[in-house]
Amino acid sequence: MNHGTSLGMRFGVLVALGLGGATAGCGFGPGDYAIFQVALEEQSRSSGCYYPDQGPSPNEMFDSSDLVSTDTWILTAGPNDQFYLSSNVADLAGVETDDGYKFSASSVDVDFDGNVTTGTKRTEWRTLDVNVIVDGKAISGDSIATTSYECVGTTCGAPIPSCTVTTSFTGAEIDDVDLEHDPA
Repeated sequence: MNHGTSLGMRFGVLVALGLGGATAGCGFGPGDYAIFQVALEEQSRSSGCYYPDQGPSPNEMFDSSDLVSTDTWILTAGPNDQFYLSSNVADLAGVETDDGYKFSASSVDVDFDGNVTTGTKRTEWRTLDVNVIVDGKAISGDSIATTSYECVGTTCGAPIPSCTVTTSFTGAEIDDVDLEHDPA
């Protein structure tokens, strides 16, 4: 399994979802939205993402790029102080913080080798935290996607280390844009 290509990579793209400064505070209530253009920097990966190796191969470790990925993010205010971040990759729920917003998602995947009561149980946890700092109409922050593993049983083998993929982003609110959708 290539740990860097799972949830971490897919959610790393989410970091581009910039949640605008003009949206924070009074006047941004249920049904209101802001649209952001976001640039994602190159991802940083922990050594566990290269398991069973201790780090990137020599063909990767000296590579670098200053290319950025871009995406359009939509921040929507919902009821009960809930906020939603939508991108081309996924949608996340979150809350307002002192300096912006925090969006989180998690999943658990449990598989059994053989019988559920006697077979080996393999569990994979995936978490994603997108921290958005708002400064006027500009945003910045990071996305931290972590995949952790646990195995209980007789056929586990060596433990698999956790993989953390971090992606930094910057963006700006786009003015004078309205969401439209086709009537059903």
